[in-house]
Amino acid sequence: MQTRLNASQTVTPSVTPSVAAAAAAAGTNNSLLKSLYHERMARLSVRRTVMDVSTGQITHTAVKDKSSEAGSPTAAATAADIKTPTGTGSDRDRVVMIERVGEAIGSIVWTGAISLCQFMRTANDSGVLPFSGQRVLELGAGIGCCGIYANRLGAALSVVTDRQPLIALLHQNITANSPGGGSGEDSKHQSVLVASELSWGQFPLSDRISQSVPFDIVLASDVVYK
Repeated sequence: MQTRLNASQTVTPSVTPSVAAAAAAAGTNNSLLKSLYHERMARLSVRRTVMDVSTGQITHTAVKDKSSEAGSPTAAATAADIKTPTGTGSDRDRVVMIERVGEAIGSIVWTGAISLCQFMRTANDSGVLPFSGQRVLELGAGIGCCGIYANRLGAALSVVTDRQPLIALLHQNITANSPGGGSGEDSKHQSVLVASELSWGQFPLSDRISQSVPFDIVLASDVVYK
């Protein structure tokens, strides 16, 4: 089954009507986000997501977990499950990822990331903020779509960071968006796309981050909420 939505639409998690009604009535707040999170935890699933930055459209397709007979949705799907973006738009503007719905707040695509990618596309193509040859750091990357898209726009180095539980998912999505399903180093275009653990306020920084500073561009979307 596939679902489609645009960046202009609000992403409403798969929740019970009572929680959805509370969201509409109360607005976003900490207690509501916790309620939504716990609802998601009860509805774990793995899905393949294709984002077309040029249109803001994303397409979700359920992915069957192959790691166990029980079909645990928390295990990583294989790279073959998430390759070959399809749909309208150029290859540059299509990003394909695996989301683990319900596993963590950062394991899905939020609308803020879609909007940021669209801003990046406009700023890059207009020459206001060109990404070609730049060194980019993404904070609170989640599944990494903004940092991955920076790589698509020509960044020489794109480091996507988040807390340790999301690093395996970041590595998986880097592989899915790398030429030939590689590690994220494209010698032809002299670009590097890597993941590194980063918890704010904790030191020392990883070697990958400390050896890469200074960065030219720092990206962040939906990293704080109140």
